[in-house]
Amino acid sequence: MPKTKLIALIDRRRDLGLAAFGHHWRTTHRTLIMRLVATGIIKGYVQNYRAEPQLPGLALRSEEHTSELQSH
Repeated sequence: MPKTKLIALIDRRRDLGLAAFGHHWRTTHRTLIMRLVATGIIKGYVQNYRAEPQLPGLALRSEEHTSELQSH
């Protein structure tokens, strides 16, 4: 079976503050995804967090975080 990697760009709901979104992302969402890893539905899961740009003039994209899901 071919390996697949899915990368998703995630926007937070505008009514959810950045701290609350980050907490949900690192706890509730992670717990749900790790269930899929435990059952073998997906092989791996990586969370990537948005960092403030270090270069003057570099514009931020609207996505807050990204997810990487890997299958067998």
